[in-house]
Amino acid sequence: YLKEFMADEKTLYDKQKINETIDKQRKTLTNDAMKRVYSQMQIHFDHMFILSLVTMPTVKVCPSYLRTLIYKNARSLRDFDDYNLHVELQDELFKMILDEGYEPFASAITLATKQQILYQDSDGEYLFDRSLLEKEYPFHKVRVKNTLQVILNEIKWQEPIVQMAKDNSTYTEQELREDNFEHLRKKEWQYFEDEYVSYLGKVPPKEDKGAPIILFDAKNETGLVFAHGYMAAPKEIETLAHYLFERGINVYVPRLRGHGTDPKALLTVSAHDWETDFERAFTAMRQVCNKVFIGGFSTGGLLALIHAAQYKVDGVIAVNSALRLHDLRVSYVVPTLHFFNEMIAHLHAKGILEWVDNSQTEQPDVNYHKHPLASVSQLEKVMSKVEDTVKDVKDPILIIQGDNDPTVKAESAQIIYKTVKSEDKKLLLLPRKRHSMLADEGHDEVFENIYQFIVKHIKTEG
Repeated sequence: YLKEFMADEKTLYDKQKINETIDKQRKTLTNDAMKRVYSQMQIHFDHMFILSLVTMPTVKVCPSYLRTLIYKNARSLRDFDDYNLHVELQDELFKMILDEGYEPFASAITLATKQQILYQDSDGEYLFDRSLLEKEYPFHKVRVKNTLQVILNEIKWQEPIVQMAKDNSTYTEQELREDNFEHLRKKEWQYFEDEYVSYLGKVPPKEDKGAPIILFDAKNETGLVFAHGYMAAPKEIETLAHYLFERGINVYVPRLRGHGTDPKALLTVSAHDWETDFERAFTAMRQVCNKVFIGGFSTGGLLALIHAAQYKVDGVIAVNSALRLHDLRVSYVVPTLHFFNEMIAHLHAKGILEWVDNSQTEQPDVNYHKHPLASVSQLEKVMSKVEDTVKDVKDPILIIQGDNDPTVKAESAQIIYKTVKSEDKKLLLLPRKRHSMLADEGHDEVFENIYQFIVKHIKTEG
């Protein structure tokens, strides 16, 4: 511009030309500077919130659609290599579509409402006032008066991200839900494959005992998330899964991390990881099913109870839930987790092997034949959390327990039954001498009771 300007001597005395050139250069320099500054910024949740909001095709804002769109956009960010993402966007964000009270989303909605970018009509629906994001404020007031406008101005310089958000906004909510389901299903397999390769040095076959089981047909409106027990694998739920799927119920059996690969893997996982595995499976199924029931066998039943204490579900099925055990092998010398940790440290110092034998398992083709003593503390954390939270379970529940279970004390079922706040609850005590009720000859009776429980509550709520 300057060379062109100087080439014409007359323009040196033309104030209008001078002002136009300066203004043009000012805008160019400002834009270049803004791009350079914002290219180094960290992208966080609020950027995804406001970008998703402004690219939505309608002014009416459906919170569930907005959540699914934000989740899709946040996932799509990982396709770019050169952006600095806040840790919140690097981790799985699926809890945003699981938890209606997810703090970052709730906070962003509150801010948008407070600054009147979102407002509610007479029907209580959220409407989006786009004009407020275009309103000009004095520099020293804009961050207070219209915080989301500032955040939008930060992200709009990232043209590839803006285009990505525009492309994603063309999907319907149903298409986004199906895409989220596929993503979570692939994520489930990736966790399994990575752990399998890490410990066993090869890629797992699709039919491996540790492979998550996901039986899905789009025409089925009802789903069940059902978790396996401690030291076991999804394989122990396979027969039940196919039984229900053949009767029109989608089934998702997540693999609890540390299971179905190598016992050493249990040393690297926590009770929180298992809860997250269950939540991920539930979120995936909730994306594609109108009704979702949850359940589990043994420790899996405890995880279902923990989940039901926090989130609304259509029904809970707890089979031989391991709240009270006959023999935890170490429980008689481990009165508290504090003493447990002290004992582990002592054994480690003495060089004593920290493994518990499980070679007499009822399911040798599915269960580990040994497990690390240290991982028992994680199992006890699950049991303790159920003790503390089972009173918060309010949804319909079916509790099934073998009366002579050699692993789980029958009183476990009684405690659960008496403590839950569910108005609709049923306790089924069956004559069984083995813990592995789902693999016994009499498993058809268990399967049918589970199926009838689901059918009953589909009709009741329908």
